[in-house]
Formats: sequence, structure tokens, C-alpha cells
Amino acid sequence: MTLQMQTEGTPAMQRTTDVATRKILDETLLVPMRGFVAEQMEIFALNEVAAFVWDRLDGPSTQGRLVAEVVDEFEVDEDRAAGDVAALLDQFRDCGLLA
Repeated sequence: MTLQMQTEGTPAMQRTTDVATRKILDETLLVPMRGFVAEQMEIFALNEVAAFVWDRLDGPSTQGRLVAEVVDEFEVDEDRAAGDVAALLDQFRDCGLLA
């Protein structure tokens, strides 16, 4: 069974709208814009794969679709991509970055 089949029923997800994304040289930074901006102490720096996934979350996407795109772009095997994407999405959720 392929990953696509296993994740067909997964809900679509996308990034929250209250995060500013800035690209500075080769780095992608996320700055949550919740509450008072002066109180914000969180800035997230994304590596290349995390930035690639973040860019694809600008509209609804599924975990299976994200895994397939990572496999195509970075030429990694599906199992590794699935684990990496799952861990990344968990981090995004834990930080309140997904809608």
C-alpha cells in the first residue's frame, strides 16, 4: 500500500494567516503576529525542506500531497519524506502555525 492510499482520508491543512513570512538571503523566517507585536518573542527559522513545505501550505493541502512533493523535489525515499513531513507538521501545529 502506498502512502497516498494511506492518507487519502486525511483532512486538508494550511498555514494560519497571522504569521508573517520573510525570506532573507537563503533563510526563511516566520514571525507570528498574534497579540501585541511588542510582546512577540518567537521567530522561526526554517531549513530548505521546511520552507518548501511551508510554501505549499499557502492553500489547503494534505499530508500525502506534501510527502509526494517532497519526494519529487528532494529525491528522497517516500518513507523518509513521510517521517520528516509528519514531524514538521507536528511542530507547525505545536507552534500554532497551522489553521
